[in-house]
Amino acid sequence: MPHRIKYYKMKSLKTLLYLSLLITGLSACYYDVEEELYPSSSSSCDTSKLSFATHIYPIINSRCNSSGCHNNASSSAGLSFEGYANVKAAIDLPKFLGSIKHESSYSPMPKSSTKLSSCDILKIEQWKKNGSPNN
Repeated sequence: MPHRIKYYKMKSLKTLLYLSLLITGLSACYYDVEEELYPSSSSSCDTSKLSFATHIYPIINSRCNSSGCHNNASSSAGLSFEGYANVKAAIDLPKFLGSIKHESSYSPMPKSSTKLSSCDILKIEQWKKNGSPNN
């Protein structure tokens, strides 16, 4: 009789060990894909036909100029984003994209406000890659 009890205890321990390894193994192999979790973040962001006047300037104007930071009157940090020439000059600065993306070692912009949306950042990046046309 004591031999039979020992056998069942060992079998229970083995089963418990296998189950715990299985559960740990399944949870360790979990991987999220951002596009699947947040499908609207970049997949619905149309960057194919960007226009400075229609797409880029409204973003810059509402988030940088209207706040009173980077307009001709205040030109915070010596930067004004009023008009194409000023926006083009600012976007060509290496720190511009790092700042709007809130990357480390860059001053996050806009200051004391929320970060630009992923789509807005993608539009600005793509417009710059397209040669920053004045259209």
